[in-house]
Amino acid sequence: MGMEVKLINWKEARNLLHNLRPEIMEYQIETPLKEIGALSIKMARRSFNKKSSPSGKAWDPISETTFKLGKPRGSPPLVNSGRMKSGLLFRIVKRRAGREVIVGTNKPYWIHHQFGKPRNRLPETNIIAPVPARPFLGANSSDEARFSQIIAKWLEKYTGKRGRAKRRGFHPVKL
Repeated sequence: MGMEVKLINWKEARNLLHNLRPEIMEYQIETPLKEIGALSIKMARRSFNKKSSPSGKAWDPISETTFKLGKPRGSPPLVNSGRMKSGLLFRIVKRRAGREVIVGTNKPYWIHHQFGKPRNRLPETNIIAPVPARPFLGANSSDEARFSQIIAKWLEKYTGKRGRAKRRGFHPVKL
């Protein structure tokens, strides 16, 4: 379905997660993962709107060959029918190491736009028409900081740091 992106790699977070009760990990972790998934979709749409990668690098302009094939002049890159952008979605999957958020689109041609396809050939011809990479999935450093804040807020809730867990009726986990 989509590209897998490692969003968090905290040694401290992993240590805290190993100490949480299994039922918290199994079910409650989905709350921040859903929040991260929704934020990731918002960031991908931002890339489409700004016509740039998540890091801010502008996408390559549309080639003359693409215009000759019928794409109207003045239309944005990666948007022909709008199906790829509207097909953005996320899914939470359970792996051996735990749950993860997978973000992508349900259109099979997304991979050519995300990573490029230098040896692309036009249909029913031998004309080479490379597709430049125009990444729209991923995160920049400020986005990654927001992911970290979401996870940190969730960890504080279940580990009792700052006393938030007690106020909301949850019992902090003893580390």
